[in-house]
Amino acid sequence: MFLMYLLLLLLSLVSSHLTFLAVGDWGGKSDDSPTTPAQVDDASGMGFIADKINIDFVTLLGDNFYFHGIQGDETCPRFEETFEKVYKAKSLQVPFYAIAGNHDHKGNVSAQISYSALSKRWKYPDSYYGIHKTIDNTSLDIFFIDTVILAGNNEDNEKFGLDEWENPHGPIDQAAADTQWAWLEKAMANSTAEYLWVAGHYPVWSACSHGPTSILTAKLKPLLEKYNGHYMCGHDHCMGHIDEGTGVQYIMTGAGKACCYDANKVDQNPKDSIKWWMSGSGGSGYQPMPFEIESGFTSFQVSAKSMKVVFYAHNGTELYTVPDIKPRNQSIMN
Repeated sequence: MFLMYLLLLLLSLVSSHLTFLAVGDWGGKSDDSPTTPAQVDDASGMGFIADKINIDFVTLLGDNFYFHGIQGDETCPRFEETFEKVYKAKSLQVPFYAIAGNHDHKGNVSAQISYSALSKRWKYPDSYYGIHKTIDNTSLDIFFIDTVILAGNNEDNEKFGLDEWENPHGPIDQAAADTQWAWLEKAMANSTAEYLWVAGHYPVWSACSHGPTSILTAKLKPLLEKYNGHYMCGHDHCMGHIDEGTGVQYIMTGAGKACCYDANKVDQNPKDSIKWWMSGSGGSGYQPMPFEIESGFTSFQVSAKSMKVVFYAHNGTELYTVPDIKPRNQSIMN
């Protein structure tokens, strides 16, 4: 009887957390080089941490297939070579929720959506969508947005005489962008979840080479503040935490296949908002790294009392932990 009670107690402790990983900019190198050594090592580290914290799912934050996205349809071999064969650990046999990045839009994004019907793990139901998760009466909403539809593709900047590192010039289809903005605000307004996150590719704020995205700073940032949400993204091949004091936490985790771009856009972010950043060759950054960082990823652990976010190096070494994030109702009260 005692052993049965102990087992039930342990199971209740395990089930009290909803846990997932996030990684962006992970998708190999090209059709001729469908993986990078750093991506493979990162997948191994993800498998180690996924087993350790017993994850429920993974979020993929864009640039899923370098360099020109999927060339072909949902039967393209890149799905097998860059995704299925790489994230193969037993602990990673969970749903992977994907959204597109700028490199994906150089190819067939519809093929990535259609691949959802062929894979047990790949989940990409539409150009933008939401997921709702609950654990022990605590809920989490994540709204996945296509930031290329919203802001344009910085891969097209040369058409406008701009450098590739500059902000995207603007949406190709303004009506499609407006429709997505309207969907997002309605979804956020209707959310009653204790934790609300938006997941996209382009950053709102970033210290690295691409820097902040002006359209998202103007339009997404106010929504996050209004509805007490937070944001996770990739695009810059860096990892970092930004908190400008509004209650919104900005998580950059774009080092899935390589680390790291230089932090040369620090002055474009709000003063004193950068709480931690990893950037530059060899993983050097605002805090010295104990070894060369090849790549990295992030974990999120949700409980009724708080949400914990941890950044990891490719081998599963913990690099930085974000201060505990309170549920939305507590954030509003405080």
